[in-house]
Formats: sequence, structure tokens, C-alpha cells
Amino acid sequence: MVDEGPVYGELTFTERGFRDDIERAMGSDIMRALVELVTNADDSYERAGLDGDIWITVQRRRGAQQFPILMVRDEAEGMTSAEMDDRLGRIGDVTSGFLSGQRVRGLFGRGGRDAVHFGPVSWESWKGGEHSLFEILYEGGPTTKTIKTVLQSAGRRKHGTLVTLEIQRKVRIPKQSTLKQRLSRHYALRPILLDKRRRKVLVNAGRGTTTERLSYPQPPGTPLVHQQAIAIPDYPSESAVVSLSEAPDSLLDGERRQYWRHSLLITSDRAAYDIFDGGEFNREPDSLHLSRLFGTVDVPGISALIRAYDERAEQKLDHAAENPVRLVSRDRDGLVDRGEHPFIDALYSAIEEALRPHIERLRAQADSTATAHVSDDLRKRLNEAEKVMTEFMREEDEPAEGGTIEGKREEVGLTLIPARRVVEPGKPARLVVRYRPPADPASVPPGTLPQTGGPTVAVRITEDGASEEPFRETLADRGGYFSKSIKLDPRSEGTTIQITVRQGTETAHGVAVWEHREVPPVEELSFNHGKYTIKDGGRRTAYLYAPWDLVADGDVRPLIELTGDPGIVRQTGSYVFAFDRTRQAAVCSIELSGSGVGSRGRLSASLATQQASARVEVTARGIDGLKIEFDERPDMPYRGWFSQDRAAVLVNTSSSVVERYIGSTAKGLPGQDSVAGRMILAEVLAATVVRDVLTRKQQQGSSVNDLFYEYETLMAKLLPRLHRAFVSASELRTAQRSGEAVA
Repeated sequence: MVDEGPVYGELTFTERGFRDDIERAMGSDIMRALVELVTNADDSYERAGLDGDIWITVQRRRGAQQFPILMVRDEAEGMTSAEMDDRLGRIGDVTSGFLSGQRVRGLFGRGGRDAVHFGPVSWESWKGGEHSLFEILYEGGPTTKTIKTVLQSAGRRKHGTLVTLEIQRKVRIPKQSTLKQRLSRHYALRPILLDKRRRKVLVNAGRGTTTERLSYPQPPGTPLVHQQAIAIPDYPSESAVVSLSEAPDSLLDGERRQYWRHSLLITSDRAAYDIFDGGEFNREPDSLHLSRLFGTVDVPGISALIRAYDERAEQKLDHAAENPVRLVSRDRDGLVDRGEHPFIDALYSAIEEALRPHIERLRAQADSTATAHVSDDLRKRLNEAEKVMTEFMREEDEPAEGGTIEGKREEVGLTLIPARRVVEPGKPARLVVRYRPPADPASVPPGTLPQTGGPTVAVRITEDGASEEPFRETLADRGGYFSKSIKLDPRSEGTTIQITVRQGTETAHGVAVWEHREVPPVEELSFNHGKYTIKDGGRRTAYLYAPWDLVADGDVRPLIELTGDPGIVRQTGSYVFAFDRTRQAAVCSIELSGSGVGSRGRLSASLATQQASARVEVTARGIDGLKIEFDERPDMPYRGWFSQDRAAVLVNTSSSVVERYIGSTAKGLPGQDSVAGRMILAEVLAATVVRDVLTRKQQQGSSVNDLFYEYETLMAKLLPRLHRAFVSASELRTAQRSGEAVA
């Protein structure tokens, strides 16, 4: 064979890679696509130097195959057929004008094309007498296939673009009032909505609704700071300008950070990039003080750093240490985490210092609390509840199993993994047949292993009591064991299939059940927490989850990396995936140890085309003993919160629910010894402690379902223990017999 030398090529961006990428960008939130399309229209007006309106229309069509349609229209610059090729037909090119210095938004060269994640999307545009249509196809999922059509000519004075998205994924479009509220409060649209002289955004959500203009509900408040310049540490050429006001009451309303009206909106040029997450003030009670402050911080350096990063990427140069990654997160949920980019860490530190005197002033005002008389009987129960909460928080600070894990590689003999597989209706099921021979070759039954290749197994499928003819599969040699995945076609909800595998004298059984799971499915590589805290001198286990189908076909192992301060150490290991029965996914564990309070690091994992990361931080050793105290704070929206030093949980007797059953501190807590009052205490304390645990463990970008599931799981662990501390079983029975209200 003639040596022809090296063969050069390029990596291919496959359809699967494309789908995985836009899944990360869009998730299941239709608001991401809608906000993207609206800001694109605004940028188009800016490039053209025009003022004009943006129309949002929803058509809610009826029928099984009548998918809802979302349309966004503008009368801005429009696109010719050739411009459609440049702006829509090429992924990753910088076409918005951001890199050349125009005052538009700089993202990823993707624009609204990621909207195809939800269904087929098209751009119909008029410019210079041309009328053109560009479509991205959706064939059971997003594709990279496009169709461009030059339509009939248009008047030369007609210009603008109409984007149409036919939503085929199971995504709920909010009703008119909710859609209007969310759009009017989304941080990315706020600069557009506040610039009333130049732009109107109009929405009509269909089915008889009227077209309404969006406007941002600016909260009332007293100005505290007006355009105060602040320095950004370690970036001497950069600064920020802060404007801050104080609301008379808390602006907390349970919304996600994208919709907060409090805290500081982070802007650069005309674009809004994020809302400050609170930094060191994101826990109670400081988070409650922060909820009364609102304003903006304009940071020109954000746009400058994004441009600098893009310019070096265009020139294929290494990126500078002070600008190592792009500042905007791919999932469009704001700026990257402060642990990923030194500028974000420096900016957030500067914002914290600007907010500190105002937080301290509000904190001092809140410290004058009334002291309530607590009966001896309730004090005994409070002491027991304090022990329960302290023990619970220590448990949650320890490494915890991610679920019921089965299918370890060390198991000898024939196994079917998992033994029970729960599958979403309409999805295929994949199980793995595995055979690991004994360590002693002499104990392997004769005929079990062939001379070459792996052993052959007989597989029988039984559905609705009827068994199919068994088929045979040869297991592949995985180096120390043999395995083969068995794929079952999608079934409807309620279907149960039994799988029996035989090999020689051994038999393994499994069941696949098609039913909707309450636990959100693992759809991408992810850690079980976005942040891990390790007590100084302690250890912590991080769990990495992957979709089962991603690892089922062999000995697949992730690449694990830990960067950051030397005080955080990753224990070496094989990182072998097992099956987590609770989450119906693959899971492997990474052992971490930490020393030196304040040490920080980042744990990263990659597998195939997917990546995951989490922050790691070393903190002071755990809770010595929580106390329960009563406070009367009508300005606080919470029923309970932690004290500033985290030594006590404060119960707000001004809360309407608490006051109804226990009474106010001013009146001496008259209901404190009633069964109903003590049960309310258990509920309030459990919710406060669980909320604190979730805040410290929250994962970036976690869905509402993920957070709700974890909240309910933690409540199920703590709440019964607190109820037993406050109300004995005999007291409960007596109260029920006497007819006393107990809830």
C-alpha cells in the first residue's frame, strides 16, 4: 500500500449535533424563541435607522394536527433573496452588524433560527422590490434543511419581515393576559418597552382577543443613586454606571429571575443582558432587602468584551485570560456564570459593593423586632424541632445518593439492566443484557463462552400475556464482560412488556412500562446540582446524569475535569455509569474533597457532543444548632426566613396564615398551644428550611418541574419529623375526637 501522507478534513456538524445544540438554547420555553424574534426585529429597525412597530400574533388552531402558529412582523429593513442566504442560510456567521460596531445585540450568529426547535419556521421578507421566502424544515424534529423561494415582485417602497413558527412540540402558549405579562416583564425586552418614542410592541394572542400594546410596569420608588460610576476590579479600563431606587414594599412575587422587577438590570449599549442574581445578598433575609431595590447598571465593557472575543475567534487567535469565553450564555438565560468568566466575577463584586450600604441600612431597620412570650410547653416542642431541623440540614450537607442505583459492573453472571424500565408513552425503550464471567475461569460452566466472540442469549418478549418467538442476540466483548442493548419500539401509555433472557442455565428478567413519570426525564448530560458546597476538611459526592440511551451500548465513560483552587481535589476513579432507577437514567459518581474556606473550582464533564458543569466551593463547617424565634414583619412577604448569621429561623407572625392560628407577637401568641397553631409552625419551618437548602443547591437553568420535584422530595423528608416534634399521635387523636380544627 502506497503511503499517500496525511488526509485532511473538517468535523461535520450532524443533524443530531444541531438538535442537541438548539435543545440547550431553547429548552421547553417558547418565551426564549419569542424574545429572540422580537429583539431581532428591533435590531433590524436599528440597522435601518427606522422607527416602527413590532406585531406579535398567535393563531390557536383547533384539531389534532392543527398546530398553533406564532408570528412576529416588523416594517424594518427587510431582506433580499441574497441577504437571506447570508443571514439565514449560514450558521455561526456574525451577520447582525454587532461585530462592526452597530448598536445591536451580539449573540451567536444563530438569531431566530433556533426557533425551529419548536417546529417549522419561515421568514417572508420584502426589500427593494423583491419578495422572498426562506424556510427551515421540521421532520419529526428540527433539521438543517432549508427551502428558499423568490415570490412575486413587490412595490419598491414595501419593506419588512414576517416570521412564522408552527409550534409542533408539546409546548404551552400562555393565554393573552399571561403572555402579555411575561413579555412586558422579560429583562431582554425592557429597553425596547421603555423607549416609547421609537417603538411599540403589539400582541394579539388569538381567539377573540384584542391587540394590546406592551409596556413595562415600572415600580414606584424613591431614587437613591443616579448614574453613579463604579470601578470594576482587575479591569482598570472598564467601569459601570449604576442608577438605583427603593420601593416602599417588597417586589418579590415568585417569578423567575428573567421577570424580576427588583435588583439591577444589566445593560450594555441598547441591549439588556441579565438581571443581577443578588450575589452575596441572594439569601434571606438580605434577599428580602434586595427585593425593595431596583434599577440599572450599564456596563459598556460587556459589548466590548464580546466583540473582542468574536474578533479573536474570527482571526483564529487564542483568547486572552481576561476574556476566556463568550460572556453570553448559550441558553439565552443571561450572562455566563461568574465562575466561568473573571469579568463577571469582578462585575458582580463591584455591584455588591455598590449595593452594600443600602442593604445594611435596610437590615438595620429590620433588626428592631418584638420579642414574644413563649409558653414552657411550646418551648419544649421548639427545642425538639430545632434538633430535627439541625439534623436535617446536616444530612443535606452530606453526600446523598441520587436515587436507587442498580447495575454495577462488578455483578457476576447474567443481568438485565435495568430490571424495570419506565418509559414516556410514544418513546422507545432500551435495556442492556450483560454477562460478566466469574473471576475463576474454572467455574464457568462448559459451553457458556464460545471459542471466539461473545456468548449468545435467547430473548423472549411477552406483551399482554402473549409471548413472541424468542430471538437470539450475540453479546459483544467489552473487555472483562459482554453486553448487548435490546431496543423495544414505542408503545402507548399503560403498556407493559416482560423481557426474559436466557443463556445456558442462567435467566434474567426485566419489565418495560410505558407511563408518564412525575420525575422529569434526564434529557441531557447534567450534574444533580449546579453548585456543590464542601465543608472545610470534608468530602462531597457529585452525581453526573446522562440519558440512558446515550450510554446503553457499551462501556461509555465521561471525560471529567476539575479546575480552580488547589484546595479542591477530585478523587481519581473509573467513572463507570450505572442505572438510576429513580430517574431512569445513567449515573456515575465523582468524589470531591475540599480544604480552605473560600476555595472555588469548576467541575466539568463531557460525553459525546454533550457537556455539563457545576461550581464547587469550600465553606465553613456545618450548623451547630438552629434556633426558632418569632418576628413581626408586615413588610416581609415570607412566612419564615433565616437570620443574617444563619443561627435562627424566624417565623413571621404578621403573615395572615400564621397570625390566624397562632396570633401576633403583640398579643402574646394566643394560639401557640393549640394543635392547629403547632401544625402551622411545622409547615412554616419545613418550607423555610427546604427553601434555604434548595437555594444553596440550586442548579443553573433548572426547570420548574425539576425544582418542584426536589422541593417535594425534601419536604417529604422533613415535614413528618417536624409534625411529630410539635404534635404527638395521642394529641392528634384527641383533637380529632373533640372536633378541634387541626389544619
